[in-house]
Amino acid sequence: MKNIFLLALSFFILTSASQKENFNSIFDNYYNEAKGRGNGVCVIILKGSDTLFSRSQGDIQATTVIPIASASKWLSATVIMALVDDGKLSLDDSIGKFLPNLSAEKRGLTFRHCFSHSSGMPGKNFMAKGLNNRNISMDDCVKDIDANFHPEHKQGEAFEYGGLSMQLAGHAAEIAGGMLFSDLLKKYVTDPLDMKNTSFNPASSATTNPMIAGGIKSCANDYLHFLQMLLNKGMYNGKRILSEKSLNEMLKNEIPENALIIKSPFDNSNNATLKNEKARYGIGNWCEIYDPATGIPDLSSSPGLFGFTPWYDEKHGIIGVISVLSSYQKGGGLYVAMREEADKE
Repeated sequence: MKNIFLLALSFFILTSASQKENFNSIFDNYYNEAKGRGNGVCVIILKGSDTLFSRSQGDIQATTVIPIASASKWLSATVIMALVDDGKLSLDDSIGKFLPNLSAEKRGLTFRHCFSHSSGMPGKNFMAKGLNNRNISMDDCVKDIDANFHPEHKQGEAFEYGGLSMQLAGHAAEIAGGMLFSDLLKKYVTDPLDMKNTSFNPASSATTNPMIAGGIKSCANDYLHFLQMLLNKGMYNGKRILSEKSLNEMLKNEIPENALIIKSPFDNSNNATLKNEKARYGIGNWCEIYDPATGIPDLSSSPGLFGFTPWYDEKHGIIGVISVLSSYQKGGGLYVAMREEADKE
């Protein structure tokens, strides 16, 4: 029996050493290729409470605050789910319940569809000047969207990745929650999760028009707190952040298998490693691998335009975050390689 134990222990040590070597090789290959662009990289991967890999190099360390772009969506969606837990709104409430002055074509859009990119609204973020204007109110931004953009499909029939519908629903959430969305983020997410370096940009409770779908800045250490909450089924440091019901509702796929996929970073990626035509979407997060019958995901993520990528691998009990300021294509390639290596554990 003793010999069997020692043999098993030796195998574990050898496997761990080999995996660490593999992680380092992947990391070095990325960093060496990235040098010359004034870049850096931080990767942290946990399995349960054990650290599988943690390393930083260059300009970006675990506490370096950078724009996280679309990784903001997961945090903003958590605000919505916390308001659901508080009874302030329902995912199936129409945003017109809180924004009655919207045009008739938009009053019936629901929080569920707005936060899963299936509201029928176009994904033309770059054309909406109000989304990038921090000097106006969210109300003015919503009026601009209402006047200049219109649903192009019926709710639930098509998926088009973008930020317009999230901005509409974010303003409705402000009315439901009784405060600015930047303050809602602080109340429900960053304060209870001890994410001291995470906020909408600029960092101020007076941020009156935050970009709900992509305007947050954070760091690897902070975002890891959020991922630990997911891993612990809504709990963080003994505090209930989200009910399990709301957590599960947020993570599960909302996009029908037969939905028209108009715009998807996974579907349209010119990086073969990232291409995943089966990827669908929950409330603010990607369902990369999921059960088609139930919508329950094995793998959830929320990659950003500049490569910042957090993920939750429920099947293997693994969470990870890659902090880079590069591109979705390059940072995403690092993410896939690191995630696949972690799954071998």
